[in-house]
Amino acid sequence: MARPTRETRLGPRDGEERLYRKRKTNTDAYHIDAELIPPGVSYEWKRESTYGQEQPAYMMGLQENHWKPVPSDRLPHMMPDGYKGPIRRDGLVLMERPAYLTEEAVLEAKEEAEKPIRAQRQRMGQDSGVLEKRRASINVSYEEIPE
Repeated sequence: MARPTRETRLGPRDGEERLYRKRKTNTDAYHIDAELIPPGVSYEWKRESTYGQEQPAYMMGLQENHWKPVPSDRLPHMMPDGYKGPIRRDGLVLMERPAYLTEEAVLEAKEEAEKPIRAQRQRMGQDSGVLEKRRASINVSYEEIPE
């Protein structure tokens, strides 16, 4: 059998529809177009398993904070045809909750991160929370060297 030439490998056979492969090298498998997310809802990828080991305590914490798996019928292009269930990728599951809860959590995390900085400023006497900028100065003086 003869080896196919470049020309025969680049296109479909006569009468066949041209197929296009999905290029995987520069695509983000976790990207969700913002226009596909319902208004007032926050989507995030959450860990469901680590090295195949399920994380029930972590998943319980997500549930307590009102995260729910996004069903595949909401974004059918993200899962194989006929799949029923949550959208999953490599041990992660796409989850949703009301956006105001996520905004609240972000503010809470920011406040927690700033606590040690505020405490250190208070210890340094910088209660205002803003360190003053001072111009550096060099004092120069001349004295006679005794002989």
